[in-house]
Amino acid sequence: MRITKSKLKVSFSSILIFSLLLFSQLNANTNSHENGAADRLNTACEADFIHSEYDGSMPVLGGVVFENISEGAYTETTWDFGDGNDYYTIAENTVTHFYSQSGIYQVNLSVWNATAQDCFSTITKTIEVWIPDDPCEILDCVWPGDTNADGVSNMEDVLNIGLEFGAVGPARDSICGGWYGHLAEDWDDNTVEGVNLKHGDCNGDGIIDLSDLPYTSNIDESYTQLEGGIGYADSDGPDIKLQFNVDTVHLTNALDATPISAALMLGSSSVPMEDVYGVVLYMEFTGEYLDSNSQINVDYDENSFFGGYGEVIPRAVDLTDQGQLDFAITRKNGENASGYGRIASVNFIIDADIIDGRAEDEGQSFDVALNVLKVINKDGDELDINLSAEPASVFFVNNIVTSVVDPALSEKVKVYPNPVSDDLNIDLGDLEGQTLELYDVLGKQVSYRELQSEKLIDLKVDQFEEGIYMLKIQTDQGIVSKRVVVK
Repeated sequence: MRITKSKLKVSFSSILIFSLLLFSQLNANTNSHENGAADRLNTACEADFIHSEYDGSMPVLGGVVFENISEGAYTETTWDFGDGNDYYTIAENTVTHFYSQSGIYQVNLSVWNATAQDCFSTITKTIEVWIPDDPCEILDCVWPGDTNADGVSNMEDVLNIGLEFGAVGPARDSICGGWYGHLAEDWDDNTVEGVNLKHGDCNGDGIIDLSDLPYTSNIDESYTQLEGGIGYADSDGPDIKLQFNVDTVHLTNALDATPISAALMLGSSSVPMEDVYGVVLYMEFTGEYLDSNSQINVDYDENSFFGGYGEVIPRAVDLTDQGQLDFAITRKNGENASGYGRIASVNFIIDADIIDGRAEDEGQSFDVALNVLKVINKDGDELDINLSAEPASVFFVNNIVTSVVDPALSEKVKVYPNPVSDDLNIDLGDLEGQTLELYDVLGKQVSYRELQSEKLIDLKVDQFEEGIYMLKIQTDQGIVSKRVVVK
């Protein structure tokens, strides 16, 4: 967690300097003032200064502003900053000096009138300058991906990119960069939460746009999964829900992995969403049910009420190992949207071994719980929603054939062409066929035929959707299973 900006610690203590100054050309007597604030030739001038932290537009540590408040008819000044650097000036009353390291410094100011030669005064003060090893301990640094400056990068940070999309400001010296604090000049405006807009410029190029998005979901380096969302909300607001496209899947030997899809729905015809700009939520599930070689895919519906691709920013992070999917969507044109319906499809790949003991017939339920972190309008105000405590669920039924299949038997049956787009030819060779069944990827039977004495079977598949199918043939010697790809 980072520490926000605090004031530079600069402490002061006055040190009186006792000097004996001799100006023979003026034929004047010089008095030694053992307890005086300054040594001077006469009362025509008196050196003095005050100092404060440098607080310019670009944060720089070690900066001290010295203000000359000397009195008298002096015309010239000389500063000795105590670190080996001097500065001579005629007209400037305010001087800024930057120290390179922490320490205690003796700062001296001398003033005099070079023309009339009737005054000379000098004063020395001690200052302490502290520069931390990590400047971001006290400065408002930008951590790429953390647009709301809460110390973490996650899907919630996508909202600020949508809310402030197109805003411009000073670019950083460090364009792009990893997960560490970057010194950055403040922009002119802040978010509705009071966070300077420079934090939304993740890559430091001076504009908030799509190029800043990858930093909000850099899983390998900085991403922190969402937590703390609500899993249940009973209100008069619109529904937010996840709905599977089927409620039951019949598992067969067709695939080692079975895809299923769920619709993410906002609002309904009776209670639509009104004036919504962004949504952040996450889904929780049992990760062991998912195919370890596949990712969860989220497809935005460009025909949804939320807007076309050019109007929205959808973003998802697959955290299957943690049993979670984080999702955010925001508009980027500064205008709210109203309506209802599916805004995205969430596609899971289920491991076909989801049923413990494949010979068991009880089946297994795959549940996905929805947790909503935030729903906002274009002003950043949070909106009320209605959220069911019941998870979205799909039930897997075991229709897996448990008969032992002889590989040599399968070799006797020829299926061609494969892939196929029109007529599938099935040559049974010397086998006697009894029944033929064709199942789609969800285990649904799409074709069934009782076989007589045919040895060569013609199966039309042009009415089926593209995809992978399971062909199962019961013969007089056993069951033959073949995968068929329809294009």
